Amino acid sequence: MLFVKIFSQLVPTGFVITYYKTFGQTFINDDQFLSQVGSIAAFFNAFGTFFWGFVIDRSVYKISFISLSTTLISLTSTLYLVQYLNFRIAYAICVGLISLCQSGVYVIMPTVIVKTFGGKNFQAVYGALFLSPLLSSLMVGIVGSNSDKIGWFWLFTICALVAMIGWTLGFLFNVKKSDGEEI
Repeated sequence: MLFVKIFSQLVPTGFVITYYKTFGQTFINDDQFLSQVGSIAAFFNAFGTFFWGFVIDRSVYKISFISLSTTLISLTSTLYLVQYLNFRIAYAICVGLISLCQSGVYVIMPTVIVKTFGGKNFQAVYGALFLSPLLSSLMVGIVGSNSDKIGWFWLFTICALVAMIGWTLGFLFNVKKSDGEEI
């Protein structure tokens, strides 16, 4: 279940981070601005590690993961519509927030792995689960290389639907500590 949850969050984030400039060029004719969007996204990604660490330290895993997934679904399902706002900064912020969600996967998942499987098994479980970025990268590459055939609207819709799989699994993950407390 954790494997699919990681995969389902890394497909949309990986897609946006990989193709934000290509999509942005369809409605923004300023290459320098689009390069700055990448820098803004990197800042959000760095800030996200602290933000999601704060969130997971002060709440249970389920709340943290569902919050991350809800944010990601909202952003990827509406990113296509940002082009109609005619407000470039909104595009930069949206891409940045999606990048913030990407860092959340890499902060929240190790925490839940340790709490679920214990520190003794962490390395083996973490290694196995983080094979999912390999598969998500392949999917991003294959689907993204067909953007001219599929269309940007449907690509972002696919991303939101993939993220929704993880969101749904977030509700089904009910592992508890030995004392019955939620992880």
